[in-house]
Amino acid sequence: MENRGVLNDVNEWIDFKKKVIEMYPTFFEKLLKKHPDLTSTEIKVCTLLIMESRTKEIAHELGADDQAVNEMRSRLRKKFGLKGTDGEIVKYLRLIL
Repeated sequence: MENRGVLNDVNEWIDFKKKVIEMYPTFFEKLLKKHPDLTSTEIKVCTLLIMESRTKEIAHELGADDQAVNEMRSRLRKKFGLKGTDGEIVKYLRLIL
């Protein structure tokens, strides 16, 4: 059976987003204000990264494979103007919190 990704289900995403808002009330607002061009998938990846999810967990949640997640991270680094490792993305996102 194909993995469509847990967070690709609208209701699952809404529930997950509510939990994130409880922890980080202004995260989505600040993220989108700073980067209004993010796709819905990029927003989900950013959210999973601040929740300290690993590549395999992100891949499972999005119904993707590890390589696709790594490519998404690479695109995010470019959009955010970052160089270096994935840790830089998380540090950057934590500054937005």
